[in-house]
Amino acid sequence: MARHFDYFDDWKTEILECPKCGWKGTFEEGDVGYYEQLMDSSCPTCSYPNDPMLAIVSYPTHDEVEANLDKLSVRERSAYRQRKRHEQLWETYCLRRPEQLPDLEGDEITLIWDMEDVGDDSWTVIRHGDRVVWREPAWYECYPRFDAMLYLLKRKYGRRLVDVEPTCGSWGWLCGDRLASIRWVDGWRAKLRETTPEPEPEARSAPRRPWSRMNDFLRSLWHFFQR
Repeated sequence: MARHFDYFDDWKTEILECPKCGWKGTFEEGDVGYYEQLMDSSCPTCSYPNDPMLAIVSYPTHDEVEANLDKLSVRERSAYRQRKRHEQLWETYCLRRPEQLPDLEGDEITLIWDMEDVGDDSWTVIRHGDRVVWREPAWYECYPRFDAMLYLLKRKYGRRLVDVEPTCGSWGWLCGDRLASIRWVDGWRAKLRETTPEPEPEARSAPRRPWSRMNDFLRSLWHFFQR
């Protein structure tokens, strides 16, 4: 049976042993998989799908991270503070209501979904020609926000809005590692030509806090330090 560790347990130095082939090594020396709520390590020498899962590490909550800041490396603490600051920017600048958007002229409106880096922060920038329509902090794999933004944009511009086109440079952050999200984004764009939607539950248009789950933060942080 796989051993289970909390994130701040001493899982990085614990020696794991495969019950089938006898391989021994640390969690990071095994075959590591990354998921929404956890990461796991399987035997790197046994053949898939018969390779035993040796250990599971659960991602922590915000409170657990705050209580264990001394266990983070200097780089991890710096990244954590940066993410908290980024979340504060998000709360300040995110689009919440259609009324915040400017009026635009034209019978057909095509907007551009772009990304730009300002200092240590990445921003989603929506343009109409040379005009910036909206700018807000971006986060990795922000495709759910794309859906919510299309809803707000559609409420503002109605049937005149015919497309919101991501630039080549924005696709990486927009979809991240989730290949299915490309299909979702294209599907949401295709629906723009439909009539203006009826009011939907508040959760649809309400902005999702980009780091509301600590596992989101640590998953991105883990990938960052493995590059």
